[in-house]
Amino acid sequence: MMAKVVDIKQKKWVEFLPFVTAAYNSTAHSSTSFSPNFLLFGRELIAAVDIAFGCPRPPCCSVNEYAYHTRELMAAAYAMVPAHTRQGAELNKRLYDA
Repeated sequence: MMAKVVDIKQKKWVEFLPFVTAAYNSTAHSSTSFSPNFLLFGRELIAAVDIAFGCPRPPCCSVNEYAYHTRELMAAAYAMVPAHTRQGAELNKRLYDA
């Protein structure tokens, strides 16, 4: 990703690093089928573009309901990650062996 944004002299890569990191962390990975933001925080982070285009916000709820819902979502996601990772590894092995 960095190769796509730095200039020919590669002097300004430090300026682009936070933006590339944000893009990477908000993109669903093929190996897990979840974004790093979701796996770390239990939700996708709100970006400036979401605010500008008025993307729907989750409904308000009590702190306890939010904590319970987030814990349930993260537990379900963490249960799926090993299976998705295993499938990705099997696919990579088949491609490598071919």
